[in-house]
Amino acid sequence: MFFEADKNRLKAGYKQTMKAVNNRIAQKVYIADDCDDKIKKTIEAALDPIDTEVYHIASMKELGKLCEINIAASCAVVLK
Repeated sequence: MFFEADKNRLKAGYKQTMKAVNNRIAQKVYIADDCDDKIKKTIEAALDPIDTEVYHIASMKELGKLCEINIAASCAVVLK
């Protein structure tokens, strides 16, 4: 799912994702479908006015594996 070049600019987690979105340095955002609805809605609301690619991943566990971390991740971001 991630290109090799994206892995160098990948940050996992809600705080990192929101920081990148708010600073408008997010190129791609990945959201786990099974994460808390409040997290999803907050990220989607922040993304609404900006042009950023959004991808949905089936589970937090799967997103954690894609990010190559040993824990589940609710979201992740690839920086510009």
